Amino acid sequence: MTVVTRLRYGIIIGLLVLAFGGCLAIGANASSEEKAAQYKYYATITVQQGDTLESIADIYRDGHYLNRRQYMSEVVKVNCLSSADLYEGMTLKVPYYSSEYH
Repeated sequence: MTVVTRLRYGIIIGLLVLAFGGCLAIGANASSEEKAAQYKYYATITVQQGDTLESIADIYRDGHYLNRRQYMSEVVKVNCLSSADLYEGMTLKVPYYSSEYH
């Protein structure tokens, strides 16, 4: 084996080691930045005078929903509401997320 051939093999092996090591470092960094698991739950609330689906969404909606309308749609679906009309004393299930497992 000539010196040039050995040099080429050495460079190729060195590049492979660097590439593999870089992949491991990136994978380790990504896993350390992962968020804690989030669990979906439902709270039961009693509608107060003046409450609307919008005001309830503003209180309970978090980053798991793209926007207020998406959260409101889920509240309507979960509670089998035929309209957005709420009345005082009405009981609603509202979704929320928590990293704590219950």
